[in-house]
Amino acid sequence: MKFRSKAKIILFVTGFALFTLIGFFVYKSGGQSFNRTLSEEENRKLQPPRELPTTSPFKPEDFLTYTDTTYGITFAYPPDWQLNPDTQNFSAGDIISVQIWGKTQTEGTEFFDGAYFTIGIPLSTGLSLDDWLKSEFLSSSDESINQKPRITKGVALGVFDAVQVYLCNLGCFTYRFTKVEDRIYPVIYFSEGKDSKIYNSQIDQILSSFNISP
Repeated sequence: MKFRSKAKIILFVTGFALFTLIGFFVYKSGGQSFNRTLSEEENRKLQPPRELPTTSPFKPEDFLTYTDTTYGITFAYPPDWQLNPDTQNFSAGDIISVQIWGKTQTEGTEFFDGAYFTIGIPLSTGLSLDDWLKSEFLSSSDESINQKPRITKGVALGVFDAVQVYLCNLGCFTYRFTKVEDRIYPVIYFSEGKDSKIYNSQIDQILSSFNISP
């Protein structure tokens, strides 16, 4: 009985050693496959994601691009919006407007269904942006202004820091201003009607695409 027990132990140890040895060779053999040359597609997947440069404005793929060579301004706009060079939203003059009419908007009436985005001619000033805004909006005695302007800092115009001004004056409008070098760049935008949420989303994309190359 002792002989049989000892034989069983020897057989078990031998079998375990053989199993371990076979496993080792299988592992080494399997490991060889990791040394093969990776395909181009596999290499591409292993690459870290490419980060978009923070100095580049955002532009949706299907948007069109408008460029003003006089002031170095570019922006993107939806393909179903129309350019309008004949607007007069700023007292110093407009560079260009893009707009879309809703289905119920009619010509020659108040703008109640649609949206527009206008870039004004840049204004030269030695004032800081904050001081210029105070002189333009907070010290005004214009009786047509229905309420005090609502000023929001920390917004963006493309990649530039900007200030937003919401003003009700014969209608309520939203402005954004940024200062680059000695010029203040103004934009104004407006949306109304049943599709205003869509228009506002498109305006956000236009604002994000705005760029200046003075």
